[in-house]
Amino acid sequence: MGLGPGAVGERHCAPKYRLARGCVRLHIPLTTDPDGVLYLDGTEHACQPSEFWYGDFSREHAVRSLGTTTTRVHTVIDVLFTIELATLFPPDWQDS
Repeated sequence: MGLGPGAVGERHCAPKYRLARGCVRLHIPLTTDPDGVLYLDGTEHACQPSEFWYGDFSREHAVRSLGTTTTRVHTVIDVLFTIELATLFPPDWQDS
């Protein structure tokens, strides 16, 4: 999934990615820009290359890539949520 320099995505919700429905969306940033931001539930996140991100994208979210040269590129994987997948998440997330 790519977002060119200067692009801004509208705020929206994607109900099919609700954890309770069993389908989640995972992001692995490949390239980004310091001015690239993910808004999720009113909080800004700066996803960095090679990180592994899960977000509840059934909640309101949007993206912004306000740099002038770098295209934001993420590998995006839609998967069924399993116990095995949960073991890849941080312990504090698992506890909640």
